[in-house]
Amino acid sequence: MDLNPGRLPARDALLSADPRVGSWKLAVDAGQPRCNDGLHSPVITTSGESSRHTNPRLGQSYPMISNSSGIQVGDGNTQHNHYYGLPTHGVPLTEWWNDTWLPFTDAPLGAEIVLAGRQEQAAALRATLDTGPAVVEVGGEVGALELKAFIAAALNGTSLGDRTLLIDGQAALRAHLAAQEPRILAVPTSLPLNEIPLRRPHTILVYGKLVPSPAVKVSALDEEEVERLLSAPIEPDRARSLGVLARRGLGQLWRALAKHRSLAIPPWARSADVRLRRLALLGGWRGDHDGDRAIVSEFTGVDNAEIAEIAAQAAADPDTAMLGHLGQRWYVQAPEDTIVLLAPSFTEED
Repeated sequence: MDLNPGRLPARDALLSADPRVGSWKLAVDAGQPRCNDGLHSPVITTSGESSRHTNPRLGQSYPMISNSSGIQVGDGNTQHNHYYGLPTHGVPLTEWWNDTWLPFTDAPLGAEIVLAGRQEQAAALRATLDTGPAVVEVGGEVGALELKAFIAAALNGTSLGDRTLLIDGQAALRAHLAAQEPRILAVPTSLPLNEIPLRRPHTILVYGKLVPSPAVKVSALDEEEVERLLSAPIEPDRARSLGVLARRGLGQLWRALAKHRSLAIPPWARSADVRLRRLALLGGWRGDHDGDRAIVSEFTGVDNAEIAEIAAQAAADPDTAMLGHLGQRWYVQAPEDTIVLLAPSFTEED
C-alpha cells in the first residue's frame, strides 16, 4: 500500500514494518487506543530486538547504538556522546554537522558538495517536513552515511535543522517521543522500532536504502560539480579523481579525504572472514525465505543461526555498517564501496 507521509492524516494511522515482506505498511486507524491527550496513537513496529553489551566494570548490560554518535548508558534513556562526554538524548543535527562531519576531512565536505546535483531533492525534503507529517521516508541507492549527510546538509542552517536530532538508540527515541517540544527525529531503518508510539507533535524521519515510498529519493552525486567545487582547495588532477569517487559514493570521497584514514575504515573491513566476504558478494537476501536461507547457508558454509548473528553484527553501526535491513530483508549498504574495502581480503575461492 502506498505510503506518502507528506499527504496523510498521520494522527489517524498505524505504521508498521511487516517482517514477512520487509516493508513499511499503513493502515487507517480503526478504533486504536488513544493517548492521554485524546489523540490517536500510531505505533511503529518491527521484528527483532536491540543487541546488548555488558559492561564488565559496572556489571550491567545496555543496548548498543551507533559508534559514530555515542553509546547508551545508565537507565537506557540517555545517549552518551563520546565526542564530548556529555549525556544527550540523541545528537543535534547542527552539532553533528559542524563538530563531527565537517572537521573529519582535510577539505571539509560542506553542503555544496554533499548536495551536488541534489539541490532539488534537498528542497523537496524541506517542503515535505514543513507540512508536519508524522513520518517522512528518505531513500536512494546510496549508503546510510550518505543519506545521513544529505539530510544534515539539506536541513542545517534552517529552523527544521535546529529541531532535528539524529537518533541511533531505541530508548533515546522513546524519550523524545514522550517529550512535548516538537522535534524531527532522524532514525535509520536498522534501528529496532518496537511498539514505538508516534505522539504529536513530532516527526519521524526514517532513512534507508529500502524505504518503500520515499518522499525524497537521493540520487548519486554530480561528478563534475564535485570536481569543480574541490578544484579550489585541491590540485585539478586529484580533484578530478575525487569527483569520480564521489559519483561512486560519498563514503569513498569521505574516506579518501579523511584526516585520519584509519578512523574511516570500519571494523568489519579490517577483519572480514570468509563468511562476511560471502555475504558481501551475495548482495542481499530475505531472512524469512527458505530458499534464500538455504542459498546463503550453502554459500557461506554456516547455519542460519550463525548467519543471523553475523548479519546483526555487520549491521550494528547505522553509519558505517556493511549490511542494512528492513524487517527480514537484508542488503549491502553500499555494494561498490564494500567491494573496494574488502578487495585485499578476497581470495580465488571467494
